[in-house]
Amino acid sequence: VRSVAVEPGNKWFATGAGDRVIKIWDLTSGELKLSLTGHISTVRGLAVSPRHPYFLHPMLDVLVTSGRDASARVWDMRTKAQIHVLAGHSATVADVKCQESDPQVITGSMDSTVRLWDLAAGKTMVTLTHHKKSVRAV
Repeated sequence: VRSVAVEPGNKWFATGAGDRVIKIWDLTSGELKLSLTGHISTVRGLAVSPRHPYFLHPMLDVLVTSGRDASARVWDMRTKAQIHVLAGHSATVADVKCQESDPQVITGSMDSTVRLWDLAAGKTMVTLTHHKKSVRAV
């Protein structure tokens, strides 16, 4: 297991690992509820969106995952569907964060960049390039 994230209501948590699978667990019982696939390499980062009126939808649970496949993926936990692949990094996306205001998703990569994402459009807003080495945490 490379990453763990707990949803804001403390009902479930997600894990990401070297098997490329994101697993959703019931926080109370510890039971596996769901497995999400889509990454083609190790899952390195996980973030669950805060519930906020300005975050796409106030009751929408959004899970953002990142991995060695140089992408971040956005999942709608109501429908269990992937809604965006955030592509643009050229190396492992080591970490991902969600926040209530724009940019709603921030990623850091081994390509030495940080990207700020427009979540509604699924596109990069800004790329920060002043790091000389890998960005492993944001």
